Amino acid sequence: MGVGTVLKDNPKLTCRIPHRIDPVRIVLDSQLSIPLDCALVQSAHGYETLIITTEKAQEEKRELLKNAGIEVITVRRTLEKYVELSEALHILYAKGIDTLLVEGGSRVITSFLKERLVSKMYITVAPIIIGQGVPAVGDLGIHSMSEVLTPLKAKSKKMGKDIVWELDLETDTS
Repeated sequence: MGVGTVLKDNPKLTCRIPHRIDPVRIVLDSQLSIPLDCALVQSAHGYETLIITTEKAQEEKRELLKNAGIEVITVRRTLEKYVELSEALHILYAKGIDTLLVEGGSRVITSFLKERLVSKMYITVAPIIIGQGVPAVGDLGIHSMSEVLTPLKAKSKKMGKDIVWELDLETDTS
């Protein structure tokens, strides 16, 4: 997840199902703007937590986060000054993390999709009308129909009143 979601929602990112294993919590935060008093930082000694940042992050903040029980990983920045996702994923894979559930806002979701790093995507559609909302996906830089993301396989199922789409996407394996 991106730090924007942490700043907005202050999630804990733990499993709420009894007797299940908690996931490794991973936050993308290019400048370490995560608050030290947020739920993720405050609970870091009890749950494995990683923050992926860039060289622009302050050393003092790195140390404070490490002291809170968080592993801080530094990667290159993109031209847009965000975390370089491919490098981050290679590091996570080397640590034995080979599956991610990416939950985040439009910027994070768009970044993963734009770089073709998503193999499976779930989209939930609720039968409610809220008017203009927050975009789930931003500009992917697609200029022609030959560039669109087309699922290799798509299926849907009804969950209560909602419809959940499961899309298998082709990834960039480079």
